[in-house]
Amino acid sequence: MNDKECEDDVLRTIISFPQTIYRILKFLKKDVFYDPINKRVIEAILSLLDEGIVWDGTLVSIRLKKLTGTLGIQDIIDLLGGGNPVGIEEKYFYLLELYIKREHTRISNKAIQLALDPTTDALDNQELVLKELQALEGLITKDSNSSLDEVLQRTFSDMTDRQEGKVIPYWKTNWKILDNILQISPGNILLLGGKGGSSKTKFIIAMMKRMFSNNDNISCQWYSMEDPADKIIRAWIAQETKLTDSILQSKQRNLTQTELERAIALRDKFASWDIEYVEKSTTIKSMRGNFKAFCARRPDNLNILIIDNLMILDDNNRRGNQTEIDDEIARGIQTIMRETSGYVIAVHHFTDAQLDKLNFSSGYRPRESHLKGSTRYRDIATQVMLINRPAQYGDIVEYYKGRDYINHLLITEVTKNRNNATGIIRWFASPETNTFLEL
Repeated sequence: MNDKECEDDVLRTIISFPQTIYRILKFLKKDVFYDPINKRVIEAILSLLDEGIVWDGTLVSIRLKKLTGTLGIQDIIDLLGGGNPVGIEEKYFYLLELYIKREHTRISNKAIQLALDPTTDALDNQELVLKELQALEGLITKDSNSSLDEVLQRTFSDMTDRQEGKVIPYWKTNWKILDNILQISPGNILLLGGKGGSSKTKFIIAMMKRMFSNNDNISCQWYSMEDPADKIIRAWIAQETKLTDSILQSKQRNLTQTELERAIALRDKFASWDIEYVEKSTTIKSMRGNFKAFCARRPDNLNILIIDNLMILDDNNRRGNQTEIDDEIARGIQTIMRETSGYVIAVHHFTDAQLDKLNFSSGYRPRESHLKGSTRYRDIATQVMLINRPAQYGDIVEYYKGRDYINHLLITEVTKNRNNATGIIRWFASPETNTFLEL
């Protein structure tokens, strides 16, 4: 009578979203967790809570090592990243129910053993068993039942609202395959990785255009530290008008009157989108304060934070151990997500050394391990998507010489996802006009 998968999911949520512990704290008991390692993990978390320390995966692993002397981050690696705040009460009460059943079985067996032991006193045995049953009953008091009733009521209310179309479970791009794999919803961190020049920024620009075009109540704070805001606007105009960015900026080729009118007409459309651009590089601490204030002014919206890209953050310019800097930035992103329940898109690059290991036989397929820096960004991300543009590699272009489609092929691979849905999507891509069509 135990469910390790459910235990892992509850702990994963508590580690990723520390504030969720208060929703079950009144009924939280370490013995509810059957798995011996999970039992020590919740013990470590509770000790951090007692000291008023806001934890993350690293702090939990350090405390675990301190408490046990043996267990460390390698023992809880599967609990780092992911988790879902929605439904944590239901999951914990399910575990509590299993615990109570285990305890009833244990107490019953104990009562039988005591009754068969001629050296024990019957009245003492009865009193001992009664105390254990009363302690168990304390976990399911009237207050506890009331809380469970509230949870059930909220759950069924949410189900009814969804059925009536009052709640949108996630926001859509209307890219059919992408929406089926990568659900864009509050409380997620998407790590988008790729080689320099693989169209990561162009892909995000196209993605956000579809987000704003297909959903209401969307807001975005866009740290476009690599590209000026006007380049993003021109990319949207290019997609609508099929005019390349070079034509829009060309001094040799003037736009026709019709082209100019079409471009101006788009200005009003884009002006209605709630986007705040930040072109100046900043620190993760400053970004946290800015986005928190941004979200506070838009409490009913899906608020999206775009960081393009992680390596341009000012934190990287200071002296020190890069792994520690990565860790600080990663913790900052986690805190932003916890405090705002926003959707974070963080762009990251591959290391040159790892790129050298890619080869023709594998189609230059990227891996999470190719991402720059430590594993901390991968650890805190709930979703990871890698971009591969085969036309960047000369031997592939040579092999497919004469077949123009290779120049327009883009491959994205979702390698990590909160709901475990992963997959590869192939695109017809024209970065010049910011066009991306699923194949």
